[in-house]
Amino acid sequence: SKRRIEHRIRSVRRYPNPVRLPYYILSVELDRPDIVKLEMLEDAYSRMTNAIWNQCVAVIERFGGVFGKHTDGGCYGQFLPGDAFENNVGSAIQCSLELGEAMDDLSREYKLRWSWTHDLKLNIGLHREHGFIGALSSSAGDTLFGMGDGLRTAAQLSSLAHNGQILASKSVFDHMPSEVQERLRFGIYRRESGMRSTFMPNLFTSIGSIADAGKSKAVPF
Repeated sequence: SKRRIEHRIRSVRRYPNPVRLPYYILSVELDRPDIVKLEMLEDAYSRMTNAIWNQCVAVIERFGGVFGKHTDGGCYGQFLPGDAFENNVGSAIQCSLELGEAMDDLSREYKLRWSWTHDLKLNIGLHREHGFIGALSSSAGDTLFGMGDGLRTAAQLSSLAHNGQILASKSVFDHMPSEVQERLRFGIYRRESGMRSTFMPNLFTSIGSIADAGKSKAVPF
């Protein structure tokens, strides 16, 4: 995995200017962090979130993603193609699912340690971007930066998700091989009269509709 990541960064660095590539951005945020922080001492909360982001680093890099940190407390992974023939959407989706599983294990550990009654979950946004991406080098190492709205869109999706959901943009599915798509269950919940919601498979909704709590809700994979 480390060699794959180094290869991807080198493939961008060999160009003198940012290069236009199709890539996937996975944004991760802790579900209900305000409630978790309220119940813990500051030192304990900082140690726990550090353990969470270290776990995210390990999982993202295992699937060949390049890790980055949000300024608002979350993190993200960028999944670049290794060559012109690679479709890396499978890696991004598998990474999303494994992040949820890793958080389940960590949640059980902290529930035993702190006698919590609620679970720790990660909310995830996944978006495909075809735009310019560049590489920067510093004494701390190499990092990638995307230009455009790709990261902002993925971060907006993760901020709208709740209770461990994975929200993916339509662009992810538009470029997904049929054999991968057939293994996924996706769609939206459409609220009808009263409080009843009906699952509508293989459909999408707008980000604005998700932001409106009274309208459709997207569902996790």
